Amino acid sequence: MEKDELAAGVANLFAERVSEKLASPAESQAKEMIDRLIQDMESEIDDSGNTDLPTPEVSESVTARERSDDDLYRIQLSDGEAVLTEFEETQQASAFVGVVDYLVRNHDLISKLEPLPYIPGRTRPIIHKQTSSGGKEMKQPRELTGGHYVEVNLSSGQKQRELARLVERCGLHVEFDGPW
Repeated sequence: MEKDELAAGVANLFAERVSEKLASPAESQAKEMIDRLIQDMESEIDDSGNTDLPTPEVSESVTARERSDDDLYRIQLSDGEAVLTEFEETQQASAFVGVVDYLVRNHDLISKLEPLPYIPGRTRPIIHKQTSSGGKEMKQPRELTGGHYVEVNLSSGQKQRELARLVERCGLHVEFDGPW
């Protein structure tokens, strides 16, 4: 069964049994959870064949890179000619936050978005000085450099769209690779 199908099933289960409002965030979180479960299970399968060898202590990020580069969420920023920076993370949210924070620190993103909050849709703040706006709370805020916050409770497609918009405001280009 495909990861997307599993995530949709989890989202539908939450919608049916808990609340319809949880379907979208549940699907995004389910995809990340499924990625972690697959990595953990693959690691256990790989380790089960080598019972004679001691298991080396390795940090989680190194273990993820050793498993497969295909499991990493990659984002590359360029100025159209040269690559400026690259991000590789095991979780979508971490890659998303890393890029937004890079844009804040190195390309003056906040001044390009002001006045805050940055609300690309109708009501939901994506970047703000605080974790709420007009009675709308961010569901999963992450703090950025300078005390601003970014909402990470977005689907994979929403994260890509928002990064493309933010990167464009800074006059840069973005490319995505990995299990997005």
